[in-house]
Amino acid sequence: MPSCKPQRERLQAMDLSPAQAQQLLDALKAQEQQYLQQVPRRRAGAPARRGQPTW
Repeated sequence: MPSCKPQRERLQAMDLSPAQAQQLLDALKAQEQQYLQQVPRRRAGAPARRGQPTW
């Protein structure tokens, strides 16, 4: 379970340079884009599958 420290303290403890932080954000964004491309998209107006949430 994560520590009870506030998020700001945890981030400061990581001691990342601005360049390292930007690299981390870029890598996360790239992973998110890759994930979104893999997730099957429902067509607009297509009925939801039975037994699956609509969200």
